[in-house]
Amino acid sequence: MAVYRISNPTALATTLVFDSNADASNDADGDNVTAATSGSIYMIQVDNRGNSTAVYLKIADASSATPGSTVPDMVFYAPASRSATYTLPVGHAYTAGVSIWCTTTLSNTSSQSDPEAEVEVRIMA
Repeated sequence: MAVYRISNPTALATTLVFDSNADASNDADGDNVTAATSGSIYMIQVDNRGNSTAVYLKIADASSATPGSTVPDMVFYAPASRSATYTLPVGHAYTAGVSIWCTTTLSNTSSQSDPEAEVEVRIMA
């Protein structure tokens, strides 16, 4: 049986983003959360353990976003009372920034419903 050892692996991500209360109504705090204009997202965690309904994390490749009017580039589902983690091993590139919001509404209608309790979001970029 062979043993492999790799010295000094290169880190994929350099930034950890933490939003302790991701929602759709206070969207300004979700604007350009990486503080960078370009890069890649490698991991997303949505902690929805405080809610009895499912939530959807919406991510736009934009320096700012308006929930209900900005069309998200990616949508991630977190079931009710659960935490969900998504990995993107090769990364998902963005070119304008990363703006996020969390809602109980899957569609991108003008009416976006906030989660009833706090939803924590972590992003490795």
